[in-house]
Amino acid sequence: IATLELVAKARCEYLSRPVHRLLSDTRARVREAAMQTIGQLNAALGNELLDLYDDPDPKVAVAAFTASVELQDRSAVPRLINLARNPGPVRYHAIRALGRLGDPTTAQPLRESYDSAAMHEKLEIIQALVRILPRWIVPYLKQVYYKSELDLRRTAARGMVRIPDALSVEDLAGMASDQDWSIRGIAAGALSSRHGARGRELLMKLIRDDEAVVAGMARKSLEGNDAG
Repeated sequence: IATLELVAKARCEYLSRPVHRLLSDTRARVREAAMQTIGQLNAALGNELLDLYDDPDPKVAVAAFTASVELQDRSAVPRLINLARNPGPVRYHAIRALGRLGDPTTAQPLRESYDSAAMHEKLEIIQALVRILPRWIVPYLKQVYYKSELDLRRTAARGMVRIPDALSVEDLAGMASDQDWSIRGIAAGALSSRHGARGRELLMKLIRDDEAVVAGMARKSLEGNDAG
């Protein structure tokens, strides 16, 4: 394993073939380390990589997902979609890999997987969809924001403010008066001079927020507006 780490650090691509042979090693830790090394070397793998998606050790499978992301290997998408749809120890990691691959064809399958997902998987699905940016992302995030549990609402709010022009100043006004301090803080960080007098009015209100973090973010946004 130490040797594999050295191979990766030294970028010894001519050793990628011997490293490939370690993918069939009987020791899970060696298979995992080989996967990590191959991902860092950006070495071509073909079906060897996909075969490890079904490895009995979840750590090896997750290392294979990570290598697919490092290689930006879109051929992995069908297998990852299947894993993202079904409960299991690697479901979360498959969802995460799909988000980082960013293939637009994965958006709808991820959306369809949402209802059956556990809470931490739902959070990752939202983040993956924000990276992929399907055409329906803004209304979808608003639906999550208005109808979901707090952690999901927070993640949806963070996603919406990352998307240019996704929110009107009145959308942000609603967030600025939310009962949750974290969402008020997200609004405070998103408001800027482009929101005009109404945006400044909201920030002036938020700098008096009972939560110091919210007030501090509002003050920082105001200072940025004045500097601009």
